[in-house]
Amino acid sequence: GTKTFLDELNTPLKTEIQLFAHSTTVTTVPLFRKCPLDVLRAIFTEMQLAFYLPGDYVFRIGDIGDNLYVISKGKCAITDVKDNVLKICEKSEYFGELALLSDQPRAASARAMTYCNMDYLTKQAFEKIREQFPSYDTFVVNMTKNRYKDWKHKAKIKTVDETEQKEKDKTAQK
Repeated sequence: GTKTFLDELNTPLKTEIQLFAHSTTVTTVPLFRKCPLDVLRAIFTEMQLAFYLPGDYVFRIGDIGDNLYVISKGKCAITDVKDNVLKICEKSEYFGELALLSDQPRAASARAMTYCNMDYLTKQAFEKIREQFPSYDTFVVNMTKNRYKDWKHKAKIKTVDETEQKEKDKTAQK
């Protein structure tokens, strides 16, 4: 793969640079704002950058959900199957976290409205962080449940509650 200057640095220095680079995200995104420093270090060590042009799809309905996105710059529309705008996300807003907590396909599409710079966290990295920090795992699950209560009827998005209930039903049938 391609190496960056960060790859050449020792781990503590690399981590501090990444924390500084993502400091706006740390202080403004509710999902990260109350995290202990060790959790933030783990998250931002794993975060990657993505860039989208106006009209580019970040993901489409039905795609396998594999990333959580945080907008650093720009605007992104979250749309339903008929391309109705459900929400417009701007700087410091995040989306896609439901895919990190379930194996369900994407229930909405995300499309850049402007030039967008985004930080993203892969599902694989997120799973590693959840295992390493169980208290953060509980926080993220509860926050996601609350966040999607308002969306449930609007977008027919399966909530974490419904996903958990299906898992319980599967277990009960075995």
